[in-house]
Amino acid sequence: SGGYDNYGGGYGGYDYNQYYQDYYRQDQGMDYNRMQQGGGNYRGRGYNNRGWQPRGNYGQRGGFRGGRGRYQQSNSSVSSEKKEEFEQPGPKTLLEASNDALDFLDSQISDPTFQSSHTDVAYYFRAPMAFYLGGATIQAHTMLDYIKTTFMREDGDFISPGMDTGKKSINGAYNEFYSYTNGWIAMAALRMGRFDVATYAYQFLKTFLHPTLGGCTTKGPYVEGGDNVVDLLSTAHLGLTYLYFGDIDCGRLCGELVKKFVEKMEEDKFYLRMNNDGELIKIYEADSADFYVIQADQPQQAFFMIGYPMAFCVKLYAATGDESYRTCAEQIFQFCKTCHDSIYAFSYSHKVAWGSALLASCSVDSQKYAEFARKIADYLVNLQSARGGFLDSSEDLENFDQTAEIAVWLREIESELRFNQATAAATSSATTDTTATGQNGSAETGATEGGADAEPAAPGTEGEPPAPGTEAEPPAPGTEADPPAPGTETMPAATADTADTWPEKKEAEASAGEGEEVAEQESAVVESEPITEQEQVLEGSDEAAILGEGGTNEFSTTVEASEAVAEVTQVEVEGEASETVENVAEQEQMES
Repeated sequence: SGGYDNYGGGYGGYDYNQYYQDYYRQDQGMDYNRMQQGGGNYRGRGYNNRGWQPRGNYGQRGGFRGGRGRYQQSNSSVSSEKKEEFEQPGPKTLLEASNDALDFLDSQISDPTFQSSHTDVAYYFRAPMAFYLGGATIQAHTMLDYIKTTFMREDGDFISPGMDTGKKSINGAYNEFYSYTNGWIAMAALRMGRFDVATYAYQFLKTFLHPTLGGCTTKGPYVEGGDNVVDLLSTAHLGLTYLYFGDIDCGRLCGELVKKFVEKMEEDKFYLRMNNDGELIKIYEADSADFYVIQADQPQQAFFMIGYPMAFCVKLYAATGDESYRTCAEQIFQFCKTCHDSIYAFSYSHKVAWGSALLASCSVDSQKYAEFARKIADYLVNLQSARGGFLDSSEDLENFDQTAEIAVWLREIESELRFNQATAAATSSATTDTTATGQNGSAETGATEGGADAEPAAPGTEGEPPAPGTEAEPPAPGTEADPPAPGTETMPAATADTADTWPEKKEAEASAGEGEEVAEQESAVVESEPITEQEQVLEGSDEAAILGEGGTNEFSTTVEASEAVAEVTQVEVEGEASETVENVAEQEQMES
């Protein structure tokens, strides 16, 4: 069997690729061998010689809004059993939907037979990123090899074979936003370590940076003295590309232009382009409105145009720590909140969901962003058919393109939301622990609401002895167990002991008075210069605590240092007092 069955899933062993080709060649209005390549009409797509017209036939979004999917249409050559295989599946997780999409893509665009008859870059440029993020590294490298050999030019550009000058795809949108396909390929190549592609692709993309406005040009590289136009999508897309390549300065230039766009947005309109002088472009053809403005009160706008800069600003905030970029992203989100309710149920809202998920991972009020992202992501999952495509009722060019993109964003959204949940859980756990400590008391205060019985166990296991500084700690200086301070009880006691040896009581009392005066002076000296001695003792105590095995806590060290100061002071005072008494006794003896 061939096709999908090669990837390990299988549809009963029949040749799905052959069925796929047979089905579309039975009067379905599409023969891929006769697709026009020169920028002319592309049947059913609304393309004409002027490029992509978003309000032409494409205004119906290829039929995926309502209508029957192509695999549900009546066809006598397809058995009822096989048609049942394409019915909508049950609910899936975001990662499951992404994996199914990768299986579908691999069964189609990785097939050399498919590639020989589908030679436009729009089928493939997102696939390396999608495969690589999904863990299908062999498919990712194989696809990037195909892109390199088929579409890559010497200057680092990527152009479909047979295209006219200035065009790269039969999809007119990628001729309008010329650098868009290149940015996807460059970022994927860098993440894959494929510098043979990434290096040249990046050098080409640097030529789109506007040197004065700071954003990126739309239809081609910046031309000195030319009528350059910058747009929000290209600026955000290449700004992110610059960040991936470590060019923070260029990323900042793009971020600053995004902020200017946000500053100029109106209550119900978000304009998407500026001219060479930095003025918003508000005059345009009605059928090209999707390229120029997002109208909040209108349904099914090109919401990805503002979703991408929202995501880029969060990434730039992460790279620089500049809060103004996160604020900018939040302002874009608030505009999205005012948009038509179709923003929650439209395939072109995928980047809005991605940007919202990124905001959820870096904002205090993360819940509202996470809910917004989840709502859109769930809708995207429900779009998926049983075979794995997200826009099966659209033409293949759009279906394969958007299936690869949505597969990427579903993985990114799931990753950000899981990170947000893990962070919230950790924060909640830390808050719970802090609250419990506050209710039961702490080792620092030693006080509890319910008395000593409520004191929590010492650090470590329940059987571990209390840590130093807890209830087993010796009494602090100044309590009832504290030794007498120098110059109080110590000196009178010394005077009483020596008085019995003196010849006359009166002289002994006089000497005792002089001794007390000396003691007071010594006590005053100790009190007036306590810092120097304590610092010396504490330095020794701290050093011993650090170097000694097991060490001791800071509070215990302070207690020992205080006791050492008391002992040193007491010895010095007693020694000097005793010396004074002996001198007085010798003088009395000489007089007598």
